[in-house]
Amino acid sequence: NDAVAIVITRSLEDYETKQLETHDKSAAFTAILMAILYFVFVFGASFLVGSIIAIINALLTKFTKIKDLPQLESSLLILMSYSSYLLAEMLSLTGIVAALFCGICQAHYTYNNLSEESKAITRQFFSVLNFIAENFIFLYVGVSMFVDRDHQFDLPFIVGSFIAIIIGRAANIYPLSFLLNQ
Repeated sequence: NDAVAIVITRSLEDYETKQLETHDKSAAFTAILMAILYFVFVFGASFLVGSIIAIINALLTKFTKIKDLPQLESSLLILMSYSSYLLAEMLSLTGIVAALFCGICQAHYTYNNLSEESKAITRQFFSVLNFIAENFIFLYVGVSMFVDRDHQFDLPFIVGSFIAIIIGRAANIYPLSFLLNQ
């Protein structure tokens, strides 16, 4: 969801920039069509970049003797994942989508080619990284609520947001749970 939202946001920002540059209101349909095509292109190309990097890494771990060096093997997995992000960003694509699909492909292919020691190292590394990143985000959001002096708290908006979230969740969870239980 996050990756799709990022790509759509970037597409809409580019659409808005082009609209402001051309000042042509009659070309709205063409601009919307171009935004959709841009979204498909960016998402598809990012998917390809991430998948190709993962396939290269899977082939490297399968057909080389890198299993003799578990730390290097784990480092290769981590650095190849990051390189998919960097390559996509360098190509003006979305690195989040590239890293997402690189991770999906590596979890399916590359991870199974790793030695047992490398699997343990990689699993522990990503577990620690996940824990650190999650805590950092929550701390950052929590601290920013109290540090930013320009916050304007609107109680009706906050209450309305909570009510909308609860109604939205109920409208999704209960019908889908009913269907799944059938």
